[in-house]
Amino acid sequence: MTHTIILSGHCFWTLQAVFDQLIGVSNIECGYIYMDSGLPPTPSKIPWPAHKMEVIRAQWDPQQLNAGDLTRFLLSSTSAELADWETLSELSGMRSLIAQMPVEYVSVCQNMVARVSEQKGVPLHTQIVSDILPFAPAPVRDQTFFNDNPNDGYSCGIILPKLQRLRGEFGNLMSIAQG
Repeated sequence: MTHTIILSGHCFWTLQAVFDQLIGVSNIECGYIYMDSGLPPTPSKIPWPAHKMEVIRAQWDPQQLNAGDLTRFLLSSTSAELADWETLSELSGMRSLIAQMPVEYVSVCQNMVARVSEQKGVPLHTQIVSDILPFAPAPVRDQTFFNDNPNDGYSCGIILPKLQRLRGEFGNLMSIAQG
């Protein structure tokens, strides 16, 4: 049985490109979650916090990819240790998030965040909620940016190096596709 999940942690172009190659994740759609839509609030000292977050919504099959590996992959593909709640994450709306995670997997995800945080020796700022959040699709031009623009500067300078690094770390969990 597949579950619809929402992930955030970087721009949706990057998330779409890397998660598109992760076995057990399919039907990825780029979009937004608006901060006033029910996302549990976090206090911020920033006077101009982001009003929306770039996210991907996808189907996840826990029989093909366990919740721990899904979480580890998200943490490795984002900068959860750099973007705390009061700085970059609030300004950009790109804070690390797993939403709509079925409640039976939430503690697995939280335990993986704690384990990776301990291994790295830095706090990871990742929110995991089972709440169902309203999702607003991004424009069509943003849905498959990497596939449509493989020679773009962002694709070559950000997405492709990240894909290559993730393939080295998670090659057994990724499909043999481009990149």
